[in-house]
Amino acid sequence: MEKTHHHQTLNVEKMKVTNLPSSSPLAEKKTNNNNKLEIVLLTLTTGFLFADQNVMAPNLTAIADDFGFDEIERDKKLGGEISLAFFVIGGTASMAIALLIDKADRRWLFTGTVILGEVSCALTGLSRNFSEFFWLRALTGISIGGALPIFMSMFADYFPTGQRARSTVFAGIAMSVGTGLGQTVASFVEWRISFVLVSVPAILTTLIFALTAKDIKRGGKESYSDKTSDGSEFEHKSYKDLFFAAKDLFRSPAILLIFMQGLPGSIPWGIISVFLQDYLKEERSLNSEESVAVLLIFGLGLLGGSMFGGLVGDYLFARQKERMLTVVMSVATLVGMGFFLLMINVSFSTTGGFILMAIATGATSSFTGANIKPLIMEITTPDVRGTAFAWFSLADDMGKGLGPFIISLLIESLGGRAAGFNLAITVGWSLCAINVFLLNFVIVDAVKYARRRGEEISKAKTVALKDLT
Repeated sequence: MEKTHHHQTLNVEKMKVTNLPSSSPLAEKKTNNNNKLEIVLLTLTTGFLFADQNVMAPNLTAIADDFGFDEIERDKKLGGEISLAFFVIGGTASMAIALLIDKADRRWLFTGTVILGEVSCALTGLSRNFSEFFWLRALTGISIGGALPIFMSMFADYFPTGQRARSTVFAGIAMSVGTGLGQTVASFVEWRISFVLVSVPAILTTLIFALTAKDIKRGGKESYSDKTSDGSEFEHKSYKDLFFAAKDLFRSPAILLIFMQGLPGSIPWGIISVFLQDYLKEERSLNSEESVAVLLIFGLGLLGGSMFGGLVGDYLFARQKERMLTVVMSVATLVGMGFFLLMINVSFSTTGGFILMAIATGATSSFTGANIKPLIMEITTPDVRGTAFAWFSLADDMGKGLGPFIISLLIESLGGRAAGFNLAITVGWSLCAINVFLLNFVIVDAVKYARRRGEEISKAKTVALKDLT
């Protein structure tokens, strides 16, 4: 696969070249300590940001009653149309922001994106009709759709290879905890109040982050990075330069397969985020406390599975066994699909049966998510990594947005929620598992190419600096 990239020329002469004074050990130690605070604030903000993603789920029926919807309109409008707008607008935002991630100060870009979306979230609680609710909820999607690729671009520069899977797992845990926290809060307060409550923490933490942090050095943790550099060799002076560099992403079969697994793989998650809690209450006769417990246990399964998946991922990355990792990811996806189908279709006599299936589904289905983002970090160079994550976020958001919308249509056409869920889960995660398995044949060449390209960029700056002196 490497030879498909040989025609590309690196336009490194168009990138910034600046001399950097060397840092003292004391300054370096201070920077490392500051980085820890920045990582905590960035992770907290992202966790709080995800609190508004599932805030509607416990109250679909209550919101529907407020707007005068029947059961079909509830699932179609609140479950389908709102989710489609939320993620499609968020995905579109991520592509607009992609033009800036690999060029602008990511700290302020992240802050502005979060605040814009979270203010919209708070205002959703004041909506007077479905039209206002629709557009405010849609605008909230900007926070997640736009902020996630910025977050991942920065996170890759905080951690080296061998630590990225674990670090992104902890970030994923923060997102899961935030999602669960928002859903739990919404289960015990009036639905309008919940939108205000979940938006405030993210606004506060992102403002603290903006005022105390600085944009981390691009490529600073790569093995090929010049440690005396300020990272400017991985920045672009013009959008034209960025365009030609980013265009190379789509020549990589590994990148394309990662994008292709994201869209179908995200569809079943729409069931969990939008329909599952209401389904357990209305179709499986669980009360509010029991349905919340099942979702929280599912979150614990996600947490445990993600931590284990991250440890396995780092272990295999450190030993250059990326091919084995993709096979394990594919198998875990199929096993998770089986457990999820059991949770949807089996009428357990006690809540314990649903809880057992929930923790098993969460633990197995989280393995791929724990390692797919570190894979992107390993097969991209810092100058296009933000753009890569923006495209990944777009594919992911399209799946999350189209998922509930498609599922709502399936429910209507197949005559019930269970039938629609079964088809979405089977098709979505089967296609995801196939695409992840196909990565087995191209991932090694993709990793080698990214490292070689990064070395060429770094060496080109070293030569340029020597020519200036």
